[in-house]
Amino acid sequence: MRNTESATYARIGGVFLSFFVLLPVFCHGSKEKGEEEEPVRLSVLIREKHYSSGLQNMFTKLELEEGIAVTVETIQDDQYPTVLHARLADGTAPDIVEVSLPSLHALDPYLYFVDLSKEAWIPDLLIPPTDPYGKTFALPLNCAVSINALFYNKDLFDRHGISEPKSWNELLESCALIVKSGISIVPLALNTTESFPHTLLADAITKVLGEQGARDLVKRATDDSIDWTHERALYPVLGAYLELFKRGYVNKHHRTARVREIIHDFTRDRIAMYFGSHLVADAIIKERPGINLGTCVLPITENAQDVLTGSLEVQGLAVHKKSARAATACRALSVLASAAYQNSFFEEHKGLPAFRNTTSAVIPACLSALFKSHIEKGKVIQAIDAYAQAQNTPHRASVFPDFAAYVTDPAPTAHTMLHRAQTEVRRRREPVQKKE
Repeated sequence: MRNTESATYARIGGVFLSFFVLLPVFCHGSKEKGEEEEPVRLSVLIREKHYSSGLQNMFTKLELEEGIAVTVETIQDDQYPTVLHARLADGTAPDIVEVSLPSLHALDPYLYFVDLSKEAWIPDLLIPPTDPYGKTFALPLNCAVSINALFYNKDLFDRHGISEPKSWNELLESCALIVKSGISIVPLALNTTESFPHTLLADAITKVLGEQGARDLVKRATDDSIDWTHERALYPVLGAYLELFKRGYVNKHHRTARVREIIHDFTRDRIAMYFGSHLVADAIIKERPGINLGTCVLPITENAQDVLTGSLEVQGLAVHKKSARAATACRALSVLASAAYQNSFFEEHKGLPAFRNTTSAVIPACLSALFKSHIEKGKVIQAIDAYAQAQNTPHRASVFPDFAAYVTDPAPTAHTMLHRAQTEVRRRREPVQKKE
């Protein structure tokens, strides 16, 4: 009996001895002591022009600190949408792909990308990029491409005793005071964009309709189901917009004015106010350092939302749902979202930060006040012209009527403008539809 027990204990002891001898092999494979782990490798697809030194900084840091190596494949800008669509469709897309927000819906994100809505970094975003159902499918690299606002020559205003306009009526009063002062200066300069007659009008319509309302209007205009004469919310907006032209407060060449011309005239005190992108205002400051540029949010009607509008078509990184390394890719994005990595990115990248507490991002002087009052509070929505520009449609040029051209009609009103819009949009689209 004693011999049997001894044999049993010997066998058990041998098993435990074997386990502890083999434990390092199970945990570390066959590597020798001191040999480094092979990094996990992720593949990333990015537009050639967007593969910046800021991204390179983050990817290098990711490999050194987290052991996650990144292999980047760049595609020429004009080929990127086609390549991305094809590779998502045939299942050969890499682990992470660059996408454009918020027009990500065109790629069917629910089918191809991991839902990141519950990631721990979401609350740290300044402007979370969501789809109509509140889902987030990508880590944004910026919070916005551009922000729209009213920019004015503060020194000129002070010289003539004009206060900052904080409402539409105050804007009209400011313009009137500039005209009465007798100085030869344009009260307000406007210019057209690729997809909308004036940024001012796009901003006003967006603030009245709200984010979802603006998106719905673009959809109706795009699929030709719209009847402009039935868009009741536009009547007061167009009425207020027309007042600027009836009173002669807008630059005469507002439909053909180039941004370069506006910058030139503003820096030479020939323009008192400009409504448009902060990128133009930033260029004004760079051309005339020291100019005292004021800025404010401008509601065109009383029921307008207290928000900024702009282009939120920023670039982001999405995780391919069918990737075998999707979990690792999600972990990598979580690391990239941290303050240390965001600061590393913005050391080599210009633009508005996507995350709070990104100390290395340089906020343009023309936006410093609005950054605190609105952007940091998430009070920014996509402007309706940015939605229109993002539409992949052969009718893109005619998604919106050229309202800026209608102001020269004999005695124009909001009613006549919308009636003309309905007539011209249908006539302009008819030949295109017949060819199809």
